[in-house]
Amino acid sequence: MTPVKMEQTIVTPDQRLISPMTLTQAPKGYHFSLYTLNHDVNTLQFATRHEKLQHLRLHGLNVLNQNSNASFIRQYVIGVFQCKAVFTYVSHDQTVWLAKGKLQTPKRFHLVRPADKNKEAKVMERLAVRSVYALGWDYGVVRLGKGTQGKSIVIDVIARPKLNTYMTRAFQQAFDNYATRIANLVPNTSELLLGTDPEFILVDASGTLKLASRYFSRRGAVGCDAIWQGSNRHNKPLVELRPRPSSSPRELIVRLYRGMLLAAKKINDPNVSWLAGALPRSGLPIGGHIHFSGVPLGSAILRALDNYVTLPLVLVEDKRGLKRRPTYGFLGNFREKFHGGFEYRTPPSWLVSPTLTKGILSLAKLIALNYPFLTYWPLRDVSVQKAYYRGEEEVVKSIVPALWREVRRLPQYAEEQNALDPYYDYLMSGKTWDESEDIRQKWRIPPYHTVKKK
Repeated sequence: MTPVKMEQTIVTPDQRLISPMTLTQAPKGYHFSLYTLNHDVNTLQFATRHEKLQHLRLHGLNVLNQNSNASFIRQYVIGVFQCKAVFTYVSHDQTVWLAKGKLQTPKRFHLVRPADKNKEAKVMERLAVRSVYALGWDYGVVRLGKGTQGKSIVIDVIARPKLNTYMTRAFQQAFDNYATRIANLVPNTSELLLGTDPEFILVDASGTLKLASRYFSRRGAVGCDAIWQGSNRHNKPLVELRPRPSSSPRELIVRLYRGMLLAAKKINDPNVSWLAGALPRSGLPIGGHIHFSGVPLGSAILRALDNYVTLPLVLVEDKRGLKRRPTYGFLGNFREKFHGGFEYRTPPSWLVSPTLTKGILSLAKLIALNYPFLTYWPLRDVSVQKAYYRGEEEVVKSIVPALWREVRRLPQYAEEQNALDPYYDYLMSGKTWDESEDIRQKWRIPPYHTVKKK
């Protein structure tokens, strides 16, 4: 295919970044959001800085309070394109005061080279990426401050910032790279690898938490997550299943089940219950992270996963788990993996049910293979985002049938139909999972195993 090109240069004559940006010769059938980046539908819905910051607050970000004074030890200016920071500048100046939200730009900034990025700079980059994504944008420049109390604060997000020469080159390279790879966003079935590391916790008959680190090491097919409880870093409460990745959701689920059997053998105590979901114990949010290899990270695939994998779970979640978001269950939560690929971290731990597990992993495969061709994106609507964060079941219930019509037309649906049809029935059943229920029962893990003919 002929390389995709821009319809225009990326900066205006006065050196402002152009928004939106349109690509030509995009593959046939792609949704417009993949070749018209920063569409006006998204950038113009937040007309003022106040509106942008209010929206970021919905997504759990710390933002500048425009009605009170603030002071920052340092400020950052970070360029973001498609879920990556393309440049980072930090101020030379020491404490900078902002009177009731009035912007005061430090006089001197310097570029932070990749080799010089400390932990603070990396945290700021993640917040910048999260801010651009939360606004529904594909690119922009984010101003942040490190507060005197240690908080990282979003000050502003700008779609059409003025750029210096280095910034222009960085954005140009990012645009060019995207234009080059847009024709190859969709992997072949054989190229896609799915992985996962869902979590659960352990409690005894009295409801007392049992530490995962009592039974498991950090590494292995079943291990304890890195999070610790209290002041002792060796006290790790979360059990994590780590099956080998597979291109087949069914094979991945078989490996998950084997991991659960191994966990039962290591724990060797029928009176220790296993709890999953979003927040089975106050202060211990858990997740059902899904790993993707062979498919490029970008805002479009994250939005597809948010819309098709995460949003419908509002219908079946235990309402006690609502408190997990937006701190952990925020939309577009991801982490790049050192070995390549990325981890989608928004969903709760779907181990509560085999039906849920089979449906979500099968759906994740279909979305990864087809996301550029999807046409229904309800989370573009701010009211639907609010419904997700607030757990407004009736709003989501009116949306899921249309989402599922999109899913059913995908070419691989028939391959995964045995998992997806029961999953959809479960979503629309009106039932919710119970985070206090021992997941071993539904998975038939000892002592709840039975001999059953297929």
